[in-house]
Amino acid sequence: MTRAKFDDVMRSFEYSLRAAGKSQHTINQYLGSPRAFLEWYGRDPLQAKRHDIEGWLAELSKRLAPATVAHLYSGLKAFYRWLLEEDEITEDPMAKVRKPKVPETEKDIVPAEVMAKVLSELDSTKQYREAAIISLLYDTGMRANELVGLRVDDIDWDEQVILIRKTKNAEIRVVPFSNQTGLRLRRWLRKRPHQDAEHLFTAQRGPAAGRPLTTSGLRQIVQSVFEGKTRGSITPHDLRHTFATHFLEDETARPEDLMTIAGWKSDAMLRRYTRSRKQARAIAAHRRLSPVARLADRRLAQG
Repeated sequence: MTRAKFDDVMRSFEYSLRAAGKSQHTINQYLGSPRAFLEWYGRDPLQAKRHDIEGWLAELSKRLAPATVAHLYSGLKAFYRWLLEEDEITEDPMAKVRKPKVPETEKDIVPAEVMAKVLSELDSTKQYREAAIISLLYDTGMRANELVGLRVDDIDWDEQVILIRKTKNAEIRVVPFSNQTGLRLRRWLRKRPHQDAEHLFTAQRGPAAGRPLTTSGLRQIVQSVFEGKTRGSITPHDLRHTFATHFLEDETARPEDLMTIAGWKSDAMLRRYTRSRKQARAIAAHRRLSPVARLADRRLAQG
């Protein structure tokens, strides 16, 4: 396959992804994988075999994080599945290639008492934008790119919900927010310096003042707010994990409700948080029922 032919195939692949309603994030990921494989393989990708792809993945595993390798695998798998559907190949070389395992890592969960202290400090120091941002991230678990993409008109004050249009799955999602978060949002909208801005959150200083807040700007805000209050550096995604963890701490919480609010298509993430809840419950139970502790209590009672 010539380079021109490959570029033509990639354009067709991109159109198919857009037609399927994939988000721009997913499209970029899926397009990047075949290009990365071609750069390593150096030959016609339509002629690649299972051992070629496994060799590429093995090479990647030596220098990239497991999660990155898994993302590249997913993109290349989607590419070859599409080639098979389009009759560009007669056999999928990735049919029996196993997805690289990604070890679970401990997420930074902000304790509820720290969240309460942070929000109280932001309110008392009149940091209106920061208070609204932290409250909204913690209250809804929305992703960073979803928050910076919000427009003022996306808020339905009567129903007390927000319409998220720029989602990871390219599907509109509705998330509710609490009275407390609504109060902080209204306070920010009254006090914000750029009243005519369409986006809900904007930069406040420098050349970008009045323009929509960027994901990097959001990350800096969150890190600054939590600096010195937790062991590690807190990111917007950590607040998403915190939301999910605290949501499930209530015994009446339904996991399927969390899936809907968080916008998860697969229950893989849900199972992770459900395991965390079970582990926390088990630790609490052990503290109550530890046989060794009960022996000590029994000796004290007898003594």
